[in-house]
Formats: sequence, structure tokens, C-alpha cells
Amino acid sequence: MAAITSMVMFDETLYRPGGMVHRWMTGMVAKFVGHAIAAAPMRSGALKAGIEGEGHPIGPKQMQGMISSHAEHTMFVIAGTPGPIRSTTPGKRMAVGRNLYGPVTPRYVVSGQSANNFLFVAWRRTSWDHRSIRGIRMPDIG
Repeated sequence: MAAITSMVMFDETLYRPGGMVHRWMTGMVAKFVGHAIAAAPMRSGALKAGIEGEGHPIGPKQMQGMISSHAEHTMFVIAGTPGPIRSTTPGKRMAVGRNLYGPVTPRYVVSGQSANNFLFVAWRRTSWDHRSIRGIRMPDIG
């Protein structure tokens, strides 16, 4: 008769590339990126094109998922722009219109843009698909 007195598990393999936790994190980040691209406003396409993400191990039993946006105006979209915006170049007007290529009206002063936190919208949509992150507050952006 044999009896097991102790058992040792090496669960670090779950976090390595190809492991179950690594695959889960990579899939969740891919879903988050997809939701962020869908929720991002479209004007020139630079914001949507600059969104990417990846999941990678940061320790023996730790994973980190990161999403980023490489468009220069990302924070202006997320946080909005306060009050009137003035041209910094004397005598130069800013083009304001529906799109970059359509009819525009040159102005010296334009009104601010309201905040559009499309990453929060993407987080909410991702948490709907992945119940394990429901109720977790989205990390601060900044």
C-alpha cells in the first residue's frame, strides 16, 4: 500500500509563454484592444491605428497586461481640453471643421473638446466578456 504524504506543484509553467495564465492574459488584452479600437473616436484614424497591447510575465507567478495608444493627441481625447484654445502662432488661424479634408473655417480661437474616455468604455466592455475582472477598478491613466 502506498500513500502520498506531500505534493509539490510547479505552477510557474502556467505563467510562461504558452501556459494557461499567459494565454488567458494575452486573450483578454487582445479583447481589450479590440474594444478600445471600436470605442475610440474616428477623425484622422491615427488614434485607432496607434492602439496596441500585450501580455507578458513580470515575475515567476505574475502577469501584466498593457494597452497603449501611440497617437500624440490621446490624452487630449481622454481628458478633454478646457475652455477656449488659442493659436500659439501670432496671425495664424486654426482650421476647424467636420473633418480634415472637408470644408473648414479658419479661426483664432476654438472651443474646448469634452472628455471622451474611450479606454474606460473598453474596460467595461472587456469586463463584461471576462467575469474575472468585473468589479476591478480600471487603473488611473496619466
